[in-house]
Amino acid sequence: MIKYTDECVGCPPERGCLGASCPTRSIETYVCDECGCEADELYQRGRRELCENCFLKLTCERNICDECGHLIDGYIYTMYGLKYCEECILKKYKTRGV
Repeated sequence: MIKYTDECVGCPPERGCLGASCPTRSIETYVCDECGCEADELYQRGRRELCENCFLKLTCERNICDECGHLIDGYIYTMYGLKYCEECILKKYKTRGV
């Protein structure tokens, strides 16, 4: 995920604060959805954005849902060559109801 952090450096009073136009007011930071660590780059796995270590670790696993990217701890549902967890297969193929 992308987080925006305020990294204000506290400009001296004689220089004055730039307010919302200050380049350090809103710094884009990449954070891994799996481990929560900051990363230089993120990789897409299902709906999640992962750091390199988590992406490679989860990509090597066999029981990963191709839709959400989570480890499948129960039955693995396959449709058209893709693997789904129970929640995603039900959500993907639901036709009626709330």
